[in-house]
Amino acid sequence: TIHVIDTDGKVAASTDEAGVGKDLSKAQFFVKGAAGLAITEDINGEARVPLLATSAPLFTRDGKRFIGVIANIIELSELNKITMGLFPEEFGSASPRKTWPSTLKVYLVNKNSLMLTESILVKNAVLNQRVDTAPVKKCLESNDRTNGLYKDYRGIDVFGASVCIPQLGWTLLAEMDGEEVLKSSKAISRVVFAAGFTVFLFTGALS
Repeated sequence: TIHVIDTDGKVAASTDEAGVGKDLSKAQFFVKGAAGLAITEDINGEARVPLLATSAPLFTRDGKRFIGVIANIIELSELNKITMGLFPEEFGSASPRKTWPSTLKVYLVNKNSLMLTESILVKNAVLNQRVDTAPVKKCLESNDRTNGLYKDYRGIDVFGASVCIPQLGWTLLAEMDGEEVLKSSKAISRVVFAAGFTVFLFTGALS
């Protein structure tokens, strides 16, 4: 959705006609967008759905008077197609999910250590499942990546890797249960490929 918002925080024009006239004065993407170019994680309060918004201030043609904010908003549920390995199906290709190891999971965690994308293991995980694991703590504390063996949010040993997204305080993780990794060296190569492919698609989608 693209909103054009006036200085009072009211939607003056939108690609979503139902949104015209809505008061967004308290939305983080409006507040930050009024101050400058911003990328913000927000929540649709009505549906409790996480959102990613990019926003920027609007000025008169001479650049002297602030007249509002323009915001581009996407529901993060769109990223589930990537993290669940379903993205290629929209283009008629086979889903990587079918070739992934059964315990491979790729997911996003926000600055509050809550899942932002769906989980293959936990129902209703979005904004409900807490992930206080070593990779997430490392990203939040020092923006350092992690790879290797550690315990996941279930307390189970996994082989995994993380990527930090410091602008938003997010952590992107790809993990596989330790027992399955040790069964076959071929599984490791699939994890590396699947994780790399997912990170590539995610980075493109985020850009």
